[in-house]
Amino acid sequence: MLIFVLLLLAILGLFFYQHRKNRTQQRHHKPKHHHAQNPYHSVSVETLPDCCIAARKLAKKRYLSDEAPMLPLENCQASDCQCRYLHFDDRRDEEAGRRNDFGLSQDLFGSDGQTNRREESAGRRASDKRNR
Repeated sequence: MLIFVLLLLAILGLFFYQHRKNRTQQRHHKPKHHHAQNPYHSVSVETLPDCCIAARKLAKKRYLSDEAPMLPLENCQASDCQCRYLHFDDRRDEEAGRRNDFGLSQDLFGSDGQTNRREESAGRRASDKRNR
């Protein structure tokens, strides 16, 4: 009889241990990636004032959708993570210039009548400034 009770307690203990372990894994599960139609679709992590330090470090960086870190972050310390993704059509930031706005080449550009062709983009994507 004593062996039966000990065996029953061991089985119940194992059940509760496994149940607790599964709950922890559910909090940090890896959801399936949303595969965007646009191959340049990107996301950035939007943080609130009470978000963890790890999320704040990633706040301004854009990732291609398939390369973005999963939320909640692995080292997130918040009991209820409020971070979420901001979605963009393109990983590139339209405001960020890719050239230096200073120097001799910038000062002399246009002196011979050249025009800046980069501002008149005729790209293939619908989100480009001018379509063909």
